[in-house]
Amino acid sequence: MKKLLTVLLAAGYFCCTYAQQSKVLVEIGGAYRNTSTSNIVNENTTNSSTFKTPKLHTQVGIGVSSHAFLGFSYRFSKAAQTQLQETVYDQYNTIERNKNKFSEKINGFGAFYRYYVRPFGESRWNAFAELNPSYQKIQFSSDIRREYQSNDGGSNSLSNTVTTWKTDQKALDVDVKIGASYRIAKRVHAQFTLHSLANLHNKFANKDYAGDEHKTSFQLFVSPLSNSFISFLYSL
Repeated sequence: MKKLLTVLLAAGYFCCTYAQQSKVLVEIGGAYRNTSTSNIVNENTTNSSTFKTPKLHTQVGIGVSSHAFLGFSYRFSKAAQTQLQETVYDQYNTIERNKNKFSEKINGFGAFYRYYVRPFGESRWNAFAELNPSYQKIQFSSDIRREYQSNDGGSNSLSNTVTTWKTDQKALDVDVKIGASYRIAKRVHAQFTLHSLANLHNKFANKDYAGDEHKTSFQLFVSPLSNSFISFLYSL
């Protein structure tokens, strides 16, 4: 009877403890960078450039212990760069424009394992490390335009040359991250995460393009500031 009572008490304690732990977390976050530059090459020519990188990262995880969560992740990012060179010849009333657009779009579907230093939810501040393997679909595109406009002699002439191309890649990516968490409400946390602390990238060969071969790369501390994310986490 005493043994049975001891087992029941232990089971009850375990159930109550686990019930108080967060079993599910939903996280959404991202980053955005927008930079632009402009410089004068000479009295006729100016160069300008813009670079935009919106990023979105979402995760849904299940608690496997008081410190750890395991779940699924989705990542979207797009790096878009526009370069413009404009040359104006006033004496000939002509304008030449060279406009180049390049973009890289990534859709990543994967899993993650996150380990918190302290039991999740028990303290306001916490830190964690995370392993995030994912399957990525990457699309590269380019749009190059050459424009020549002349108003010489009272006549107006315009000529355009456009060159575009697109290519797709597929890869397996393994990312190691670290971060800090701050509880701002009972079930809401704000988190700051450094992605690509260590990164293993395995790119598959694209048979449609000669020379695009299988390639594996490993990097440490890949632009940590550019790969920092702010996110909000809700626990159930």
